[in-house]
Amino acid sequence: MKKLSIFSLALFSFILLSSCGGGSSPTGSSYDNESSGETGGGNNSGGLGTTNIAVSASSGKYIINGITTGSLSLEKGMTYTFTNSSSSSHPFRLSQTADGTHSGGSSYSLGVSYSGNVLTFVVPSTAPATLYYFCTVHSGMGGSGSIAISGTSGGNNGGGNNSGESGGSTY
Repeated sequence: MKKLSIFSLALFSFILLSSCGGGSSPTGSSYDNESSGETGGGNNSGGLGTTNIAVSASSGKYIINGITTGSLSLEKGMTYTFTNSSSSSHPFRLSQTADGTHSGGSSYSLGVSYSGNVLTFVVPSTAPATLYYFCTVHSGMGGSGSIAISGTSGGNNGGGNNSGESGGSTY
């Protein structure tokens, strides 16, 4: 009987752990790409789908998936779509410099494309370890938020330079 109880407990633990995904309610000031949900398809070379990230603004700061100036973790080769609900007032961009053009930097364009209020980022294998998000109109909206990029730099991860903007602002 004791072996059966231990076996049952082990089986229950395995089932419980197997059914726990990345979750959808991040806590704290940072989260990774799994917390924002993935959808099938996508145009990344790994075929793992596209991660959708909600962007809005309030009180002069960006809110990323419900977290004010939160930090992100992205993976090379993955595709991320940032849907900006405040795009006309607060164009959302990426930069290698904190606060982007407001601090003497420029917009990061490798693997980035725009369509209306959506910024799509196919993280290239050559992406830097850290990027920042910023508003092209207002300084300081990204606050201390940063984007950590992980993954190997080898392999074909797509993401050509697609820096031409079409339509409105995004992110």
